[in-house]
Amino acid sequence: MAEAAITLPAAGSTLLPRDISEMIFEDARKDSVVQRASRRIPLPYAGVGIPFMTGKPVASWVTEGGRKPVSDATVGTKTMDPKKLAVIVPFSVEYMRSDTVNLLDTLRPDIATAFAEAFDAAAIHGTATPFANYLTETTNSVTLGTGASFYVDLVNLASQIAADGHALNGFVVGEQGQWTIAGNVDSEGRPILTTILDAEAGITGGTMLGRPAYVGEGVDISNVADVGDGVNDTLVAIGGDWRKAAWGAVGEIEYDVNQSASLTLTDSSVLNLWQDNLVALRAEAWYGFAVRDVQAFGEAITAAA
Repeated sequence: MAEAAITLPAAGSTLLPRDISEMIFEDARKDSVVQRASRRIPLPYAGVGIPFMTGKPVASWVTEGGRKPVSDATVGTKTMDPKKLAVIVPFSVEYMRSDTVNLLDTLRPDIATAFAEAFDAAAIHGTATPFANYLTETTNSVTLGTGASFYVDLVNLASQIAADGHALNGFVVGEQGQWTIAGNVDSEGRPILTTILDAEAGITGGTMLGRPAYVGEGVDISNVADVGDGVNDTLVAIGGDWRKAAWGAVGEIEYDVNQSASLTLTDSSVLNLWQDNLVALRAEAWYGFAVRDVQAFGEAITAAA
């Protein structure tokens, strides 16, 4: 039986159907610890102003006809502008058949993972970030192992965040960093970190200090000199008030397929698609990320040896 003909889409970028775009955004959200921990808001191409509460409304008892109290809490806004994120995935021409939707469905996990890794690197570490702020800009920091216990160190981190007027309500923990914390207990002998693997969803979550913990590779993408001492310390976890962070993604994902371009790889070598009988799919998405106050977060690190 003759093989089905290989049909390439027409030249030029086009938009993925909204349902496939949303599947990729959802897959990326599962891979991204920041997106899992913070809230998603609708993001138009023109950007959006995000309302953030400053302070906390306080109610008071009043007598009948008495003057009502005025809360010091105010609502401020922070602008979230969409920034373009792109990835190119090369594959053999034999891999592509006439059903482009099946092709995109097959490549969807790779595209989503690439988006998630780049997003977390920018939002956590500031790696090539287009965003106005990133989480490790915070000055709240503890080095695990310097206090009486890891538990004491993490309580110290929570105290630093509270001193800046915020409440620690969750953590993101590194895929490798979780093993640094594993086995350590609180003052009652209970594990500091408990994790559960959702095999169906392919994600790990749990609790740390009784707060939700989202485990993923985005935290320990790289070792970074975050504490201003010029030493490459290892980031293990970030805790903070995740109500003070938000992200968004715009509409549909744009894609293009090419069989004649030359690609420059990360090692500076050149890949000629036509010569090597390859096809490349380029996917582009618009993401936004905003933090109300980086001091709403704090980092737990281990010192370089």
